[in-house]
Amino acid sequence: MKTKSGKFVGLTTLVVLTVLLGSLPTYAQEEQIPEKRFGFGFGLNYYQAMDSRFSGNGNLFLLTFKLSDEFNISILREEFKMNGSGMSSTRVKKDLDVDCAIVGLRLQRRISNFLSIGIDLGNASYSNGFSDNALMAGIVATITALQTHEKLFLTKLDIDLGYRILNTDNKDLFDNPNNLMKDFDSFIIGLNFKVLF
Repeated sequence: MKTKSGKFVGLTTLVVLTVLLGSLPTYAQEEQIPEKRFGFGFGLNYYQAMDSRFSGNGNLFLLTFKLSDEFNISILREEFKMNGSGMSSTRVKKDLDVDCAIVGLRLQRRISNFLSIGIDLGNASYSNGFSDNALMAGIVATITALQTHEKLFLTKLDIDLGYRILNTDNKDLFDNPNNLMKDFDSFIIGLNFKVLF
């Protein structure tokens, strides 16, 4: 089960890393890639909740627009399932799957041709195990593993590493009022494929 200190340390570490990466010089010595203004991406994410009773996976879709040489913004749509297993107050094991959907925006800054950092902000909705809507926020570092650029388009295979804040407002999901599900805050790792035009 997670603790407040563990959650604080994890979030603080990622915020510090984001600030440090953001202060690095930007790709001055790198090969300049032909300018692409918009594109789309799709991929998979794995979630490990700070509450160890839950983990999950799902799919991701991005519609991306370039704002400048350094910044781009994406419309984000994600659907995933959190798989949970816990004990009731009578010590009976209970399995529970919660369906989740996210709609939001991702703003990223390009640090180099192979690294970007950014923030996510949007809305998360939950169904199946319980029904709710809540704010979603997060930070993400995107590492480009493979990249090809042609005259008309650019393709990328990216790895995402990040942290998501997913509020659930103290739900009793396992019939155990002494061990509530405070939230779905999670570390994420993802793999996605992008095409930019």
